[in-house]
Amino acid sequence: AGWAAAVELPDGLNLFFTEAAEGSSFNRYLEVYNGGLDVAELDQFAFPNVANSPSTPGEWEYWNTFTEGALLRPGQVYVIAHSLANETILARTNQTSDYLSNGDDGFQLVYGNATHYVVLDSIGDFEGDPGWGWEVCGVLKATKDHTLVRKPGVLTGNGGNWSVASGTNADDCEWIILPSDNWTDLGKFDGIFNLPTYPPTTTTVTLEKPNFTVTTTTTWAPFLHDDDGGLPPSVIGKFPDTKVTEVPTLAPDSDYTPVDAAAPMSRLFLSLLILARFLALNC
Repeated sequence: AGWAAAVELPDGLNLFFTEAAEGSSFNRYLEVYNGGLDVAELDQFAFPNVANSPSTPGEWEYWNTFTEGALLRPGQVYVIAHSLANETILARTNQTSDYLSNGDDGFQLVYGNATHYVVLDSIGDFEGDPGWGWEVCGVLKATKDHTLVRKPGVLTGNGGNWSVASGTNADDCEWIILPSDNWTDLGKFDGIFNLPTYPPTTTTVTLEKPNFTVTTTTTWAPFLHDDDGGLPPSVIGKFPDTKVTEVPTLAPDSDYTPVDAAAPMSRLFLSLLILARFLALNC
């Protein structure tokens, strides 16, 4: 058994469950998504669970770790499946585990180690045996003989608050309930990155000739570049980029005279005009 201690998830990391299946035979799996900005070293994470009714409610019974050295890039998913699952599932699997839920075993996704960790997400809970499975989105026993797919609008995990994610109906829950052995969404998640918001910055530059002030306002907007490939189309175009807007404003100067390419010729013409008037008055 273990307990959660005060551990903070580093900025740039945002992992949560995006799919869970309990189907016929051994067709069981969990899918984890990286919705953060940084590559996640999965050695620092785990997916502990309880079996049916835990001996100590609220505490994990089995500490499950990810494959040593496994990495999860932003916008990608990591699939943990039963070793005897269907070949379609195994073709998209990153790691196998023969101790996945048969509907009534709660799982958590955590960051840290077995004694000091923070709960990022959960499917089910560690409070007791729910019977055949947990109710999700108003569907009885939805964690058994179904595939659960996270709604694309979900940006982060439930922090261990399963009731918030499971909801009471199709509108207030965080999941989409599919029939048993439906794996059409396995291996991808059409969500978005949980990006920070960058405040706009303003710089002012004053030019001497001509006299005017240019105010340049720089705002940051999500824009993702797929520099090294591998990112799903749904998240390309959401990494910070800049947009610059320049607004020229004339300085409050009554002696301001526009200066342009024709200025030298204008000054020559003015000089000749003055000379002509001088000659006319003195002849």
